[in-house]
Amino acid sequence: MSATNLLTHVCIIDDEVALSDLLRVVCESIGLTARIFNSADAYLATTGGDCSGCGLLLVDVDLPGTSGLELIARLKSEGFQRPILVISGETEESVAAQARELGAADFIEKPFQVATVRARIRELVES
Repeated sequence: MSATNLLTHVCIIDDEVALSDLLRVVCESIGLTARIFNSADAYLATTGGDCSGCGLLLVDVDLPGTSGLELIARLKSEGFQRPILVISGETEESVAAQARELGAADFIEKPFQVATVRARIRELVES
């Protein structure tokens, strides 16, 4: 990975603690740092919507308060340009299609293969 084209900070927004911790470990295994938020509202309250220090967002759809899809819509309407990877237990294709329409780079269903998520994260931060 070239340091010149890699944004090394990832924000994980998921209310499942074990999954968030797993995703953090996956990110760290490829040299990324990760910050965990248990809801979209916590993320927005902490960052104020300023995502300039984040190279990639990993977002769940089903969150307490503001949903992952609502978060994506808000960020994209405010000009957020970094990739967003949705990782969710929502299995309906319409949810995946809506996430992509809103601007998500990809959608991965839970449960997932760690190797698949690791490879997709790497691809997104290097692009």
